Amino acid sequence: MKNIILKIALVNVLIAILLLILFYFSAFLSGYGSNASYLPQEKKLFVKFIIFHFVPAVFFLYRYKQFNLAGICTMILTIAVMYLLAAWQFEYFS
Repeated sequence: MKNIILKIALVNVLIAILLLILFYFSAFLSGYGSNASYLPQEKKLFVKFIIFHFVPAVFFLYRYKQFNLAGICTMILTIAVMYLLAAWQFEYFS
């Protein structure tokens, strides 16, 4: 049981890293990093990536047959921690 929950957390971390790399490229290609006036659009794009993360996360919960309270809590906590750290790193809270 703990081994599968650890796998779910690890898969969510890997998905978050992949999506953050894609976020860097898409924000760079959209020109959001070139001017501070694009910060609201950059934040909206960041939220879209967070929402998009739930699709593969739910799929892996279903695949590992962990669609229960422990699996869902692990998924939500992992996603929240990863993206809160990323938002803090991107200075979205200031």
